[in-house]
Amino acid sequence: MMTTFKTLYSALFTAVLTCNMAFADDKPATDTPKELRVLSYNIHIGIGNDEKLDLERTARTIVAQKPDIVAIQEIDRNTARTQNVDQPAELERLTGMHAVFGKTINLGSGEYGIAILSKYPIKEHKITQLPQLGNREDRGALEATITLDDKTTLLFACTHFCHQSEERRTMQAEKINELFAERDGLVVIAGDFNATPNSKTIETLKAKWSDATNEQPTFSSDNPRSKIDYIFYRPTQMLRVKETRVIEEPVTSDHSPVLSVLELVF
Repeated sequence: MMTTFKTLYSALFTAVLTCNMAFADDKPATDTPKELRVLSYNIHIGIGNDEKLDLERTARTIVAQKPDIVAIQEIDRNTARTQNVDQPAELERLTGMHAVFGKTINLGSGEYGIAILSKYPIKEHKITQLPQLGNREDRGALEATITLDDKTTLLFACTHFCHQSEERRTMQAEKINELFAERDGLVVIAGDFNATPNSKTIETLKAKWSDATNEQPTFSSDNPRSKIDYIFYRPTQMLRVKETRVIEEPVTSDHSPVLSVLELVF
């Protein structure tokens, strides 16, 4: 009897969640939100520091922060190492948010890359490859046009820079500036930049962007010693940092989630 009840409850929850997501697609909010809760999280393909693959745990960590938009790095889609699960689609189901995926590399019969989750409808999205230097892992920038209300959109981008070369990271930062720094309206870019605050990479970005995060280290989550995860925004006359913090979560991933609450002041 208990098993039957749990099955029925799960089916009802999924049906309600699906209905809500369909409604959100058809009818975006008519009132402009006063703030945006932005989360950046390198999820390490759902494998925690305890070496357990548990995407439900990842989803719980995300949902606990009540984010409006999430930049996800290190995510699989249909790969053998993560049990052939479409992880972006599964996080969409588990969080109740809209999800889009950007492939950066092929991995066996599946794909690996970055993703964006959004409480608000995503109008369109695309992935742009970042500069390559030598035989290194391909990197990209996933951008999404997100509908906040009938008149207001946000350009949100997620990225994951090279972890091996400061020269390449700087090239990638320059490409990010080229792609997004001159766009009109609200623009936020978040991700794992694999660069510390005093690096040339971050210096290049800060020439065009404001940093919405503080100086707390984000890596590794069980022994924080380096800040390499960031949330950048522009323009300052339209967005203001209301709150920012690194979430203490030492097991779920090797990175700590980073949350910034951005107030819309226009």
